[in-house]
Amino acid sequence: MKRILAAAFAAIVGVSCGMLQIEDDDDDGDFGGGFARRAVKTGHDDEVDKVNAMVRPTTIAALRAIAAPSNLSGDSPRFTYAGSPEIQTWRLANVTLAGYKRETDGDYHLVLQDGPGNSLIAEIADPVRVGESWKARTFQARTAFDARHGAGRTFQTARETVTVTGVGFFDFVHGQIGVAPNGIELHAVLDICWGPDCVSTP
Repeated sequence: MKRILAAAFAAIVGVSCGMLQIEDDDDDGDFGGGFARRAVKTGHDDEVDKVNAMVRPTTIAALRAIAAPSNLSGDSPRFTYAGSPEIQTWRLANVTLAGYKRETDGDYHLVLQDGPGNSLIAEIADPVRVGESWKARTFQARTAFDARHGAGRTFQTARETVTVTGVGFFDFVHGQIGVAPNGIELHAVLDICWGPDCVSTP
């Protein structure tokens, strides 16, 4: 009976969330999950000082249109070529938080969608794991999320308007819920607020 209910829930999520994928996104080895390119996604890499802290507005469609590096591997350093999304802080305004869960590495996995249903992932990292330059803002984002939702290991749906700020990151496509075709994410999330045209309180 539990299996039938779980399958029905997955079908409902798939219909209500458009392009969302329903596969599990647990940490699953060298490719994808919480361990590939760990230093880059947590701001512990040697190139983190090249990330432009000046926030640049963008859209989910624009980020999904960026070509993923052809040489992406589990050991790839931060991509710092001209125009790389990994050296930019991005803001997605007035998008939909479609759902969320807490991954085994402690990160909060958020699925963001635009009006047509295009999705990408944003991750609020465990503040203990991020580098010093991101720690305060990651902690603030995490606290803001915790005040609104309790993220558990089961994917939970939501239909809320949010504005999310974070650093670009290319992950491997390995069946994550809501993954963009090119694997682009906002990781780590540095700010989140709720409601149309919301502005976070420092």
